[in-house]
Parts: sequence; structure tokens; C-alpha cells
Amino acid sequence: MEKKIWKRLFWGVLALNLILCGSFPLFGQEKFPSRTIEVANMFGPGGGTDVFVRTLAIDARRILKAPIVVTNMTAGQGVAATKHVLDEPADGYSLLAFGPEQIFNAILGRIDYKEFEGVIMCQQDQSMFFINKEKGKFKTIQEVIQFAKTNPGKIKIAGTGAAGFDEVLVQQFNKKAGIELAYVPYESASEAKAALVGGHLDLLHEEPGVIISLIDAGTILPIIVFTEARLKRFPNVATSRELGIDITMGRWRGLAVKKGTTKEVIKILHDGFKKAMESDVYKTITHSQLLDLRPGYLNSEDFTKFWMTEDKLYSEILKPKK
Repeated sequence: MEKKIWKRLFWGVLALNLILCGSFPLFGQEKFPSRTIEVANMFGPGGGTDVFVRTLAIDARRILKAPIVVTNMTAGQGVAATKHVLDEPADGYSLLAFGPEQIFNAILGRIDYKEFEGVIMCQQDQSMFFINKEKGKFKTIQEVIQFAKTNPGKIKIAGTGAAGFDEVLVQQFNKKAGIELAYVPYESASEAKAALVGGHLDLLHEEPGVIISLIDAGTILPIIVFTEARLKRFPNVATSRELGIDITMGRWRGLAVKKGTTKEVIKILHDGFKKAMESDVYKTITHSQLLDLRPGYLNSEDFTKFWMTEDKLYSEILKPKK
């Protein structure tokens, strides 16, 4: 009888320790993740962010052992995707593809990025201006600047979205170069690309990875890159700094969740996506899309802190002058 009591006591203490240590789920509490994870993306199919999210999800599904769906929500310049995630519970099952646009929208009073917490930052892309080789009237960035100085607003440059990263970079370029390029926003990267290829515009702002086939074919050509040093992939393309234009901006990409999501859930997501970044599939696709030319990884805590730095940088451009 005494032996049975000690046996029951032993198993009772063991079960209690498992519960307290988090190794055994509490009654009625599901193990995370146990159902579909959704990632809301403000951009349409075919752009760098869309490629990033879908590529990362390939191995993340296997690692996290849960379905991951990507939902493209292009309405409202990113506000729709942001509010969609904020309308969901803070449980880690609804993520936002998080980039500079969330900072821009906060500065403009549309959302508050402080309602989110970073999960992981994965990439820092590079910005470039492109010309149409056959149909374009300019061959170099110097020709563009020279013409624009005496013809303000006559040169049209395409980009994705209004009051977003593309437009902010163009505005910065205008300010630093002392010119006025007319920015023309398109809803998706594929539409902006088609406008340049069709000869409807003079320039395109884009990251090289999503149009690498057109670059390799010689249909469009880069004329400037906004990085600190020349890229090995494009050794003949001058940097902005070489031309005396001190802009080294590139679109960064990561994932965020609604504030209030537990640290444990954020860690599970971070670790899962970080492991997916190390997979052969992710490395191969990001390399082919030129998304690995600059280091871009930040952990959850550092990614959230990074937003403050970006806020200060972009506020100088976007906030109305008093």
C-alpha cells in the first residue's frame, strides 16, 4: 500500500514539473502551431516581397509543421493588409510581411507600427534605376540629371505604390540631385515593369532580382545603384555615392505579429523562419533573385528596434514642413 502511494506521488510530481516547465501543455491549451498560419502581403504577385514570403514559406511549412498561406492584399497602400492582421487575435497565426511601407504609413498617420512586434528580418535589397535599352532616350544617369535640370517634371519614373519606399527614394534622389523626376505609381511591380518595357516611361525604380531575366536579355539596363559600394553582379554600374548623391537605401523585408503575442510563440516563429532561411531552397532562390547581395538578418528584438531608426530617417522626408 505504501509503495503504491509513493508511486502515485512520484508520477504526480513529475507531471507537475512538466507543466511548470512548459514541456506539457496545460489542459485545453493547444500546442503552437496547430493550424494554418497566414502571412498578409500588401504587394501583388511578382514583386520582391511576394517572392521573399513565398520562398521562405516553402521550408517553413515543414519546419513549423503547419500550413502557411500567403494572402496578397494590395488595397489601401498597405493599410488593408496591416488592419487585417490587427483584426486577428495576437496568437501568432496571422503575420504581416513587414517592410518600409509600414513605417511610412505610420508617419503619415494611417497606422501605428508600434502595434506590432518583429519576428525576424531576412533581407536588405538594393535599389536601382533602369532604362529601356532600345526605346529609351537616355543612356546614363548623367544624361538623366542633365536633362532634368532644365526640364523639371518631364522625365517619368515608374515605381510600385504611392507614398511608399519607391516614391520616397525618388524624392530623396530629386532633393540630393537638385532635379525633379515625375514619379508614376503602379499597383504592382509587374505593371511598373511592363510600363518601362512598353516605352511608356523613361525610368523604373526596382530591385534587380525581380527583373533579372530582362536585365540578362539586355532589354532594360541599370544606370545607378543606391549602395555603399559597387555590386559584384553589376561591376559597371556606378553607385550613388560615386556621383556625389549620398543615398544608400534598400528595401528591407521581414515578418511581424500583432503586439501581445507571447514571447514563446514569437520565438517558435523566429526559430522556424530562421531555419528556413538556412535551407538550400531559400538560399538557391534568393541567390538567383539577387536577394542575398547585402546582409539582412535581424532577430526579433533587434528588428523591432530597427523600426525606430527607419522612422527617424523617413520622417525627414515624409513629414510636412512647418
